[in-house]
Amino acid sequence: MCFFIIPLFLTMKRSKKDQLTGGTGDVSPQYFALPSNSLSAANTYTEGTIPTPVPRSKTQGDSITVMEILKVFFNNPEPDSNPGAAGSLVTASAQLSTSSLSSSALGNVKVFAFCEKVVRGAFTAGGSYAAEIMDPYCFDCTDGAGHGILVATDNIFYGCTTAGFTAAAAFNARILYRMKNVTLAEYIGIVQSQQ
Repeated sequence: MCFFIIPLFLTMKRSKKDQLTGGTGDVSPQYFALPSNSLSAANTYTEGTIPTPVPRSKTQGDSITVMEILKVFFNNPEPDSNPGAAGSLVTASAQLSTSSLSSSALGNVKVFAFCEKVVRGAFTAGGSYAAEIMDPYCFDCTDGAGHGILVATDNIFYGCTTAGFTAAAAFNARILYRMKNVTLAEYIGIVQSQQ
């Protein structure tokens, strides 16, 4: 009696849609550099509206292309003054959301990426100290298996603010993303939840 062992890889069929790219075939992520966001005044929440770089046309069948955000790289500003003798705390916060907000709100479900730089320091004759922060900060939006957050809105909102600054500061960020196809029903659901 003869037995033949067929390797498993010969019996597996390829699925029509790639699990990672959702059918678009966009396996190579690309960067989307956001315009610099300069605050309207020191320590004042300022928000910029940025159109997403994904076409909103219907594709094959009933699918629509959306933006799949994998990572966000934030480069928040450095403090613009020396620490006080009694010690000081200076912060610079930035967030990305799918709808317009009036303040920093990490707890808001519309916020999908957030970064806060906190710098503590003191300057005295008896001794000085300071915290050192390295930028850019990477906010990972993936699930650990290469799938990112889907954004179906036409715009992304880039909100920034500071505390303890003496002048208006400028923030910078860039997004690592790719395009993904979703069904029309899923697209409508995503848009409704993100606006």
